[in-house]
Order: sequence, then structure tokens, then C-alpha cells
Amino acid sequence: MLIDFARLVSGRIRSCDKLFRFGGEEFMILLPETTEQQAFQLAESLRVRIEQSTFGGNIHLTCSFGVAELQAEDTLEGWLQACDVALYEAKHKGRNLTVRRLQVVSEALA
Repeated sequence: MLIDFARLVSGRIRSCDKLFRFGGEEFMILLPETTEQQAFQLAESLRVRIEQSTFGGNIHLTCSFGVAELQAEDTLEGWLQACDVALYEAKHKGRNLTVRRLQVVSEALA
């Protein structure tokens, strides 16, 4: 199942992008020279593609994405935390969603 998942994602990202396993069921895709909006669009297209695919023979998956652009004022830890907050916001809202940092910040201010 992991091999099928990695193939699907790897086939949809550029050669300069990097896919990492970032824990048991969490993955990270680094997208250099990509805006947050572009990353959001890619994540959303991957989310839909994953939902429509089968893995390991006949297993259906859904996934949640948290998207955050590395800002000049971010530390690595702060940026990773922003990604994590967005991811858990997607899970909190019902899973199988894509949430970006700007949505989390704007909703927190509302």
C-alpha cells in the first residue's frame, strides 16, 4: 500500500519536489519555488486522486493535508508547527480535507 501511495504522489510532483515519510501515517512534500496557493492546489488534487484510487490491491484511502508556505520570519520549527496545525485542523473538520495556514489564521481571528 505504501509503495502504491508513493508512486501515485511521486508521479504527480516535479523532480525538484521531495516526498518524505514524516512519521507512521504522515508524509511531507517539500515544494521549492512554490506559493502557498500553488501548494494548496497540488495538495487538493492529490487528495482527490488518492480518494479515487485503490492501494495494495483493493484498499481505499482518504487523506488530510496541511499546507504552509515557509515565510521569511519563520523558524524551521515554527513552519513545521504551522503545517501541523493546518493538518490537524483538516482532521478536526472531518478529515479528507486540505487546509492551509492562512485559513487557520483567518478563522482564529474571526
